[in-house]
Amino acid sequence: MRERGYAVNHNQYLQGVCAIAAPVLDGEGVPLAAVAVSLPDSRFEPGRLAELGQLVTDTAAEITTRHLR
Repeated sequence: MRERGYAVNHNQYLQGVCAIAAPVLDGEGVPLAAVAVSLPDSRFEPGRLAELGQLVTDTAAEITTRHLR
């Protein structure tokens, strides 16, 4: 996760469900929460993984920035 900035769960927690998540951090870099998107395995397209990962990472970074104000 540290390399990409997001984690992927592909049928690991619950069969048929996929999720992509990124952490919301405090001022010291400690995770406070997460932003995640989940979808049925039947709708998961591996070719969109980088795009979805970037969306959750950008959203988590925006929340982190707003939290630090």
